[in-house]
Amino acid sequence: MGTVNVSIEPFWFRFLKPDYTFTDVKWTESYPPETFSFARCTLTCAGRDYRAWIYHPHPETKISHFQPPSLIEIIAEPIEAISYGSQVDIAYDPRSIEVFPGIESVE
Repeated sequence: MGTVNVSIEPFWFRFLKPDYTFTDVKWTESYPPETFSFARCTLTCAGRDYRAWIYHPHPETKISHFQPPSLIEIIAEPIEAISYGSQVDIAYDPRSIEVFPGIESVE
């Protein structure tokens, strides 16, 4: 009923050049404005491809909610075959997102 949360642990990712970034989005009275980035991707589940978006709430504007850098959130059309624990593949443009092995750098 929300985003598809995909763990890529022990890998982690960061945005290089998102397709879209929206800054200072005031979407609720409960939180201060946030910044969100989006990158196109294809999510494959149960042999079917879905056009989708990798969605990234910027942690510096979402201080009250910790999200590990090994968690990729995806927005897609409804996927009937998906459930907790499903195996999926994600195809993305490496110019938009970079994936790293191991523990996140502290640099």
